[in-house]
Amino acid sequence: MTDKGWVSEIFVSVQGEGIFLGKRQVFVRMSGCRMKCRYCDTPRQRTEKCMIRTSEAGRPVVILPNPVSAGLIQNLITCHEPREFHSVSITGGEPLEQTGFLSEILPGLQQESWKIYLETAGTLYSALEKVIRHVDIVSMDIKLRSATGKQTQWDSHRRFLKAARGKNVFVKVVVVPETSCRELEKAVHLVSAVDRKIPFVIQPATRRKPSLEKILEWQKSAEKSLADVRIIPQVHPFLTGKRG
Repeated sequence: MTDKGWVSEIFVSVQGEGIFLGKRQVFVRMSGCRMKCRYCDTPRQRTEKCMIRTSEAGRPVVILPNPVSAGLIQNLITCHEPREFHSVSITGGEPLEQTGFLSEILPGLQQESWKIYLETAGTLYSALEKVIRHVDIVSMDIKLRSATGKQTQWDSHRRFLKAARGKNVFVKVVVVPETSCRELEKAVHLVSAVDRKIPFVIQPATRRKPSLEKILEWQKSAEKSLADVRIIPQVHPFLTGKRG
């Protein structure tokens, strides 16, 4: 374990994706991700600076040098009142690339009555097992090749979802015009084989959306195997005014 880690920014905003859309959270955006998905809207590389913002639209108020200490991150979060927020969103980048750092931060936050909401690409199942006892909610992506430009890691996604089972977990799949019915069906079957009650979110890519007709067809097909299938676009572009 380590008491220092790489953090891009910390800010207060509302959740812009998935089944907890609109919930007020404190966000800790971890730096770095190996996936390099072509639709990614966040910096992929670690930076020399950690920026502390007052809100999604607010200007920087503090800039800290990276890496930052676990104690400092805890203090920045716990200066807020947990009753005023749904949870702390640990996002990225890919947070599970820094499990030692998370293992230093998360237990203390839970002791202070914070719920931990983990946003992840859903492939690093061994890393998840190291911190899962300190996580309350898992927002897991299934990265389709049509959307990311990378080979889908079906086996890793399957193992990850099994490791997350027992937590409040949902699956999010970003889709683009090139996404095929067969590709999406494979994702649906992966989830239903673990638990058909796991919520499944079809998220149209912000910059390259499939037609509404196609999305509705995918939802109808997925509902044959899953109990809860939702179409939820990303709302950050509407909140920030940044349309990519």
